[in-house]
Amino acid sequence: MEIYRVTKDSPEWQFKAYDYIRTDAFCFGQHIPVEMEFNGDGDRENFNGILVIEDHVPVCGLRISYPRPDIGKIERVCTVREKQKGGYGRVMIAEAEKWIAERGISHVVISSQDRARGFYEKCGYVYNPDVSPSVYDTHKRPAGPRPERPIGFKADFVCVLVEKYLDIPENSKKQVVPETAHEYGMATRCIYGNGQKAVNDPTGAISFPIYQSATYAHPEVGKSTGFDYSRLQNPTRAQAERVVCALEGGVDALAFSTGMAAIGAVMELFGPGDHIITEADLYGGSTRLFNNISEKNGITFSHISCSTEDVESYIKDSTKAIFIETPTNPMMSVTDIAKTAEIAHRHGLLLIVDNTFLSPYFQNPLALGADIVIHSGTKFLGGHNDTLAGFVVVSSKEISGKLRFIIKTVGSGLSPMDSWLILRGIKTLPVRMEKAQENAMAIARFLQSEPRVKKVYYPGLPGHPGHEICKKQARGFGSMLTFELESEELARSILKNTRLIPFAESLGGVETLLTYPVTQTHADVPADVRESLGINERVLRLSAGIEDKADLIADLKQAFEHEA
Repeated sequence: MEIYRVTKDSPEWQFKAYDYIRTDAFCFGQHIPVEMEFNGDGDRENFNGILVIEDHVPVCGLRISYPRPDIGKIERVCTVREKQKGGYGRVMIAEAEKWIAERGISHVVISSQDRARGFYEKCGYVYNPDVSPSVYDTHKRPAGPRPERPIGFKADFVCVLVEKYLDIPENSKKQVVPETAHEYGMATRCIYGNGQKAVNDPTGAISFPIYQSATYAHPEVGKSTGFDYSRLQNPTRAQAERVVCALEGGVDALAFSTGMAAIGAVMELFGPGDHIITEADLYGGSTRLFNNISEKNGITFSHISCSTEDVESYIKDSTKAIFIETPTNPMMSVTDIAKTAEIAHRHGLLLIVDNTFLSPYFQNPLALGADIVIHSGTKFLGGHNDTLAGFVVVSSKEISGKLRFIIKTVGSGLSPMDSWLILRGIKTLPVRMEKAQENAMAIARFLQSEPRVKKVYYPGLPGHPGHEICKKQARGFGSMLTFELESEELARSILKNTRLIPFAESLGGVETLLTYPVTQTHADVPADVRESLGINERVLRLSAGIEDKADLIADLKQAFEHEA
């Protein structure tokens, strides 16, 4: 099968086409099987292959819902009128405008309805006003040869004519967040996303259905419901991706089986000889991946303190990205995201931010200049310690296309059941984050008053070095804190003697958890590196849950007294 690529540098006639988008989730970089008939130079050429839409090509072919007359009523059809050269298309129907904006589709221009109608009729397609004023039923084309036309290809449903190729503004290479992404407040988006569903469920179910299916039936050859195989796409996973994308204000979000699967996929964007600057104080699993897998694949790393060292001085000709957590795990250092983004972009680098600790409820790195945001969805997004998940949210269609190819090829997408659990968990994210933060602040103040606690690391405390930066770039301080005790014996005693608070790995759930980084989250980090970061046998990490804070403090008090 041939590969046909459409880029902004392609000949002008390639844009004067009926463009066919087979799936409901359009993105640049998507590979779309098509059957095309070209007539660019007067000689018809049959073409069967893959149409690769590359970044910022003004293609059309907007399918709203599933507009195939043989399947059922078309819910919405959009008409776009031409604007001035270099401008954006104007959508005439509000619902279609939201659909386009959510997917970051820009520079769409088609002919007006009257002219399009005449062109369709010239091509032999029948105008069918009973379906919709703007719909042409391609299934009722009269028999016989097709009339001569500038260029086109067969389509099984409504498609539109690109009348004019627009100049693409240089500043549009990095997609801005569509305005519609901010129509709802954060709490509303946690429940509804941007109001768009991956599929329309005819039952009216309030809880989005679990589509527990590995594969999907096709009506006939060349036709699809928009879903083919669940490794590629699944409606429940797509809905979880839409909601997380709305929360982070991204162009696209991808749901993975775990947070580490998400980070592993991002590392596949890089190759042998590439160099990445990373925060030294990272989750131990990330460090393990970088040191044992990524380095084996030829990627090199500089592990530094991004909050205190000069990041720019570590940039080399081979540097491709900066990878940070903020706050860091477990020592709660805070890095200025906007400042780091400015440095990264000045040198043509990607900024990757693991936003797990604050969640999109409190912090949105893309709005501060980051290119990629990562979440362990297991933590705050899921919120109930009952599922594993990971998310990558991106700021551009170019990165989205690469990651979509990776997730499809590697097969690391989130399962339907786990996708549903994440959707359910996110609905209560605002109330959980606020309550957990309240508890964290109360616990941090209690720990400050305990003489056997030597240090408390929590950005919400005014004395924390990153307090003011966190106030500037986030809407809260979160519910994670770390504290150092006077001895290893005391640390182990507290882990043994708490009655309410479990000693367990993980974080971000409704239950408060105590973790011992040296034997759990950071066990695979070399001892000398741990010590240099302050992660020693006296350090405990606490993830505050949503219990009554008086009960949590009472439990910690009795654990301290037990040792005394």
